[in-house]
Amino acid sequence: MSSRRLAPADRPTWSHEQLDRELAITLGFALDASSALAYSSALNAYTTFCRKHEFPIKPAPETFARFIVYMQHFVSPKTINSYLSGICNQLENLYPDVRSIRRSPMVAKTMKGSFRRFQTPSNRKDPLSRADLLRACTTLNPATVFDDALFIAQLLVGFYALMRSGELVRPDRRELHDYNKLSMRHSVKMSTSSISFTLPRHKADTTFEALAEDGVPFDQIQALGRWSSDAFKIYIRKHPALLASAMLAR
Repeated sequence: MSSRRLAPADRPTWSHEQLDRELAITLGFALDASSALAYSSALNAYTTFCRKHEFPIKPAPETFARFIVYMQHFVSPKTINSYLSGICNQLENLYPDVRSIRRSPMVAKTMKGSFRRFQTPSNRKDPLSRADLLRACTTLNPATVFDDALFIAQLLVGFYALMRSGELVRPDRRELHDYNKLSMRHSVKMSTSSISFTLPRHKADTTFEALAEDGVPFDQIQALGRWSSDAFKIYIRKHPALLASAMLAR
């Protein structure tokens, strides 16, 4: 049965309750399920803190600063910074000025002081190289062991397609399952020289390493890798072989 697009004058009128319900549902789709879960956890930590210490839930620079100095004794400053992002996201609809409160001098200086007071050495993982891929292929036995074959396939596809691990596997938690982020078998196309498939949707973040060993220029790595900043250069500069390959390509 074919659908017909209604003209503006023919469209039905919704009640305020229907509009509010649709608004709530649509706002719920603004975040990826895993991000929404983490942000809800951050908000729960904040509301629990306010309730225990009898502070109002309504954000204020003093409340955020006290939340930072309290939480820094239990979690790292980096985690607290992520908590503040989640709290702002969850409370923004009720308190539109919450982000400006987070950027206030008191909160910014308290967060900076927390990083300095409880700073820990940076611990960045080295990016994968083709030597790592070769070691995996020669160490495992994909010809006879299915799990080894599956792992090698995921490793090679993820490396050369610049994919995140979350785009290659399904989460263990059922509530995070999302078929919009799965590549289906019917989308796979193979030839003698290539393989392709469709990834319907991805969670755009900056958590995976850039591929520079093949001499891909920096601007192309940033575009292909979906990096929103120059943070990917940290990994390249840390690895001399990747840096040399990228510089030669330029």
